[in-house]
Amino acid sequence: MSSSNLVTNSCFLPEIKKRLVDEIDARLDPLAENLQELFTLEEADSNEFLMRCYMESLRFEPPVPQTTSTTFTQDVELCGFNIRKGDPLMLNIEQLHHDPTQWQRHEEYLPDRWDTSNPLSKKPDGGQRHAYAFAPFVGGRRVCVGKTFAELAVKFTLPLIFYHMDFSFKEEAHKITKPKYVIGLKGCPVIVLKKENRREIK
Repeated sequence: MSSSNLVTNSCFLPEIKKRLVDEIDARLDPLAENLQELFTLEEADSNEFLMRCYMESLRFEPPVPQTTSTTFTQDVELCGFNIRKGDPLMLNIEQLHHDPTQWQRHEEYLPDRWDTSNPLSKKPDGGQRHAYAFAPFVGGRRVCVGKTFAELAVKFTLPLIFYHMDFSFKEEAHKITKPKYVIGLKGCPVIVLKKENRREIK
């Protein structure tokens, strides 16, 4: 889902997609004769803007907007709240990722906020963001076991997809109004993309 969100968000923002495709083309053009052998992990790691788009896609629309419930084994006071032993507790990841005290222009899709040299990488007050202001896979001992797999999948599959294909909206209305999934909503809103081949797939 994080990969499909990235592709979809790039369709909303042509200037972002151009930067993304330009970076990928520059990396893969010299390897085009034998991508299967030459597109190594080292090459995959070099697509910096792709990974910024990936991180921003996870922040902007986390694939899992909230965690499953957990409990404390004893009574705890947390940030002024009294939580009793056995009370169910869930983390709202989507709210974390849109906390206006941690994120500048949090309602905008801005991959450059993941460039540490960019002022957008700071909190609105200029300080460092909290370590858990961004937690699409949660963290610690119970970090999502799919985190590393998802990152590797993005690094290897999306460059190949963008290198060989271009995407656009099948329904023009989606360029203006983006359907949004809401927890508890019956059914799932769908955005359908159409693809065109940019070059022959070998």
